[in-house]
Amino acid sequence: MTITLNVPDSNVLTLGGDAVAFDFTLTNPVAAAATQTVGVVASMGHCSCAPGGAKLSPKGSMELFDPNGNTWKPVTFVREGTGMDYLTQPVVPTLTLAPGQTAGYRMRVRLAPDPQVAYTAGTSAITVTLEVPGTLTSLGSATVPVTVQP
Repeated sequence: MTITLNVPDSNVLTLGGDAVAFDFTLTNPVAAAATQTVGVVASMGHCSCAPGGAKLSPKGSMELFDPNGNTWKPVTFVREGTGMDYLTQPVVPTLTLAPGQTAGYRMRVRLAPDPQVAYTAGTSAITVTLEVPGTLTSLGSATVPVTVQP
């Protein structure tokens, strides 16, 4: 499967500011059906805006658009840390695509200010990763850089 990721509007996230929407599309480009069930994880990468060694992204919230109800549904906000455990938190738990089939999703992310942490302007990334459910195995990812403003 392949992933394309796009931030159609601004790629600037301001702490406490408006949400930034992003779209991703999964495609099964092969002639046979996907033989493995996958999950989809959307995560915030490390951020040069953060103090300390791990450079964790600021905390925040993520939502997945539900086209059936025309509403935004909260999902787990995932920050990449010092290991791979973020792969155990899929926003799309399981998916199997038929040959040539695609699946598209829209999400949005918002970062929250934290009076305990002195964030500065910096860079981070939104990453969408295909994973094997229940494991720490990545099957590929797509990343879009974002700018973070305090």
